[in-house]
Amino acid sequence: MKEIKWRSLLQSLQSGQCGLVLGPDIPVMAANPVDQGGEEASLRDVFGRYLTAQLEEGEQAVAETAMFAIAQQYSEWPDSVNIGNIASRFFGDVRHHCGTLHTELAKFPFSVVLTTCYDDLFATALKNEGKKPRRYIYHFRGEPRDNGELPEDIDVESPVIYYLFGSHDEPSSLVLTENDLLDFMISVISGRPDLPASLYSILRNKTFLFVGFGIKHWYIRVLLKLLIRKLQFSVGSFALESFEGIDPHERDQTVLFYKRGTRLEVLDMNVGEFLSELWERYDKAGRFKGLAAPGMPRRIPVFISYERSDYEIALSLYRELTKAGVEAYLDTDFIKGGEEWNGKIENTFHSSLFQKARSMQNSFARAAKNEERAAISGMMRLSKSSSLCPLK
Repeated sequence: MKEIKWRSLLQSLQSGQCGLVLGPDIPVMAANPVDQGGEEASLRDVFGRYLTAQLEEGEQAVAETAMFAIAQQYSEWPDSVNIGNIASRFFGDVRHHCGTLHTELAKFPFSVVLTTCYDDLFATALKNEGKKPRRYIYHFRGEPRDNGELPEDIDVESPVIYYLFGSHDEPSSLVLTENDLLDFMISVISGRPDLPASLYSILRNKTFLFVGFGIKHWYIRVLLKLLIRKLQFSVGSFALESFEGIDPHERDQTVLFYKRGTRLEVLDMNVGEFLSELWERYDKAGRFKGLAAPGMPRRIPVFISYERSDYEIALSLYRELTKAGVEAYLDTDFIKGGEEWNGKIENTFHSSLFQKARSMQNSFARAAKNEERAAISGMMRLSKSSSLCPLK
């Protein structure tokens, strides 16, 4: 990942402006290690294998590997019992143990966690770090009263965990089958029931780290894009996904799918190695520095435009701004050769406080350059809180 992206993510973490979106592909040690060969595997996959075993014992052929499809087949099997109750017992089993990734992620200062997991293992990992997580769930079959508002006092020591796919302690809330997944999407899109208004407020102006989604699966791609658009993620976010062994063309198509219409950057990296490096950088940078003031985004992006002859002045300004904790950008670092200027600048600074810093008198004496026109054009479409600041 480029250095500028590391800086942006670190500044979000240090100011409490980074949230976690946790998917089900997080390896754990399940209660029955025989189900997973004695190695860490995701609870979703172990549960899928459990359902497959039940179907095969009943002489039912199972051709699918995705849990939603297996659960759909199981729910339609005449000899099955209520799948919600089975899932409730399985994911609520206290003998499951947190995985390594749970432990590593719990160390970071996330004030809000969105999860599509059904279990409480990440909450346990947070408690092991001395934190006091607060649980809230979305009940896609419920009434508005079943989907209460979230607290206003967001704190990294008492983070909010919001269970999008329901929770094991309310079996009817669980999104398990293919039909459930479709009904969930319909409920979210139609707002019947709607997600809490306070959730939208909490997520505003935050960077998000997506971990454990397995976004190479088509249904996860659609689900993630739905959530990104519905929850109005306006600040650039990152999704960790290892594409090892995946066809390069399929990889490129997946990355492009997320880039179109969203600000989610897919990082082809090993999750464990990424988190190790992130923690090392976070620790070196001084760790958590305090929450941003309510209603005021802490991360203020500053794009520095300059003439080539003024490069040293621009570089000096850039270094001073980054030392002060400001998210600063130089065009040579921010825009790659061959990239389209307008779209890159406008997309990056959309829906955020924006400053265009120019410290060189030479620039005022010349006609506006491409990036200046792009920035000014983008400014016209930004919110009223945005600003353009020429500096002499």
